Amino acid sequence: MPRSILSRALLASLGGYTVAALWQATIARVLPMAKVDATITATMACFTFFAIAAVWSFAARTVSKAAIGLIAAAIVPLVTLGLAG
Repeated sequence: MPRSILSRALLASLGGYTVAALWQATIARVLPMAKVDATITATMACFTFFAIAAVWSFAARTVSKAAIGLIAAAIVPLVTLGLAG
């Protein structure tokens, strides 16, 4: 398997999971509803984030651009979680 495909697959799975988990935690924390309902809603919504991250990992022109895109997608929830801390 070419190195580019392997690195994109790892980026899609590990990076996609990380981005989706960060967004899930952020959305669950900021939704104005009961904790259980917010967690379930955020979890279901974040399947979309994981799919978008996986597609982005293979759609970007280079692996480095794909990584930069996933890092950029992780900055907002990291800052939000830090402020809500």
